[in-house]
Amino acid sequence: MIGIDTNVLVRFLTQDDPNQSALAVRLLQSAESSRVKVRINLLVLVETTWVLRSAYGHSPSTILSIVERLLETPPLEVESASLVRQAVAQSREGKHELPDVLIGLLNAGCQTTWTFDVKAAKLPGFSFLK
Repeated sequence: MIGIDTNVLVRFLTQDDPNQSALAVRLLQSAESSRVKVRINLLVLVETTWVLRSAYGHSPSTILSIVERLLETPPLEVESASLVRQAVAQSREGKHELPDVLIGLLNAGCQTTWTFDVKAAKLPGFSFLK
């Protein structure tokens, strides 16, 4: 198994830099042909959603579709894939940002998760700090 950083995943997804995008594609193709898994950890996944939203202007719905494709794309292996699938489903249902839902699910054992984010505070397990 190998891991990739956010910048490699973003280059693969956006194809916005000819040299780096080609290297990212080649790396993933090589891993797939060698049957080597490519790990996308939760930090990389969350950073990628932030970059796709802030730098590329993708809608939350488009980002959820991208995450769903990542979950199904060999040779990619998303950390805590079942949790991510659950977060995607909850994000679609409640129109919440994926990172907020993931935070709530990861903090499920906590008494609450305090936030200044009014929208996130509507999620189960969150409390608005005022």
